[in-house]
Amino acid sequence: MSFLQKLREGVEKATGEVGELAQSAKSKLEIARLNDDRNQLLRELGGQIYARHKQGRPIPEVEDLCERLVAIDAEIQHREAQAAAQSKGGPGEEPV
Repeated sequence: MSFLQKLREGVEKATGEVGELAQSAKSKLEIARLNDDRNQLLRELGGQIYARHKQGRPIPEVEDLCERLVAIDAEIQHREAQAAAQSKGGPGEEPV
């Protein structure tokens, strides 16, 4: 086998491997994009369910999760109020 023939085969093999890597990367990118789309839809779905809860139209199967969100919202509001009071120099406020 001549040097040029070996070189050509090596280049063809490398080209094939690069193509396979590119296809693999493209597939992984498509999967990541689909996962991002899925996660966005789940966030929207969760937002709509939570909005129903706040409107007094709960969905029984997820009511426990909504109540946990209410508790977290209340804690956030409490800590934001504390932070605002501290930034104004309010006396008697405990640190966050």
